[in-house]
Amino acid sequence: MKLCVAETRWSISPGPNGLNAPNDNNEPNDPNAINALNDPNDHMHPEQIRIFKAMEPEKKLKLAQMLYDSARELKTASLKARYPEWSEEKIKDRVREIFLYART
Repeated sequence: MKLCVAETRWSISPGPNGLNAPNDNNEPNDPNAINALNDPNDHMHPEQIRIFKAMEPEKKLKLAQMLYDSARELKTASLKARYPEWSEEKIKDRVREIFLYART
């Protein structure tokens, strides 16, 4: 089975400091943007929706774990590139801390 990411139809406009950040209400700053949290199916391709609805719960859990593991690997690689002087142990600890206190 091959899954692909459908093009999203929402965006967050630059905030007052020039960064892409939501406003105080956690809504996109662009009034024309769609808040993806309102309807998770809104930014998914119909084929993706069909595949996920037909998928066994165990497979969904395995995919979620794979996504989580990939995110940790990407964060580890990012920290290694940004801080080449850090030891493996320090990077490992920092990744653990980042994911422990992560917020969405």
